[in-house]
Amino acid sequence: MVETGPKIAQKYIDRPITYNGHKIDIRYVVVLKSLMPLQAYVTEEYFIRFSNNKFTMTESTFHEYDTHFTVMNYDGKQMKNMRCGEFEPLFDEEYKERGIKFEDLNQKAYKAISDILIAYQARFGKEIE
Repeated sequence: MVETGPKIAQKYIDRPITYNGHKIDIRYVVVLKSLMPLQAYVTEEYFIRFSNNKFTMTESTFHEYDTHFTVMNYDGKQMKNMRCGEFEPLFDEEYKERGIKFEDLNQKAYKAISDILIAYQARFGKEIE
C-alpha cells in the first residue's frame, strides 16, 4: 500500500437501509462549538442521499459505483437527494408494516453522534484545551 497518510478500513454494510430499493445515507450537519466543555449542535435540517441504481449484493455489481454509493456529485453523475421533511413520511409509509419509523432511526443517529463526540472529548479534550 502506498504511503499517503492515514487509512480507514471498515466493514461494508451489506444490509443497508433502503428506500424504494435504493441505498440511502443521511447527511447531518454538526456544529462543534466547544470541546471543553462539550457544546455541539445538530441542525434540524438534513438531507437523504440515494444510490442511482437499486441496491443489490450480487457480486457482479460490486464495481458499480451507482449501486453501492450515495455520493454522486463527482464525475458528472446525477445526484438524487431529498430534504428530511419530504422524506420522513414516505419512509414511514414504506416501512409501516415492519413497524419502523424514521424518527426512531433519527434518534439512534443523534445518539451515535453524541457518543462519538463524547468519546473524542474523553480522548483528546485535554490536549486541545
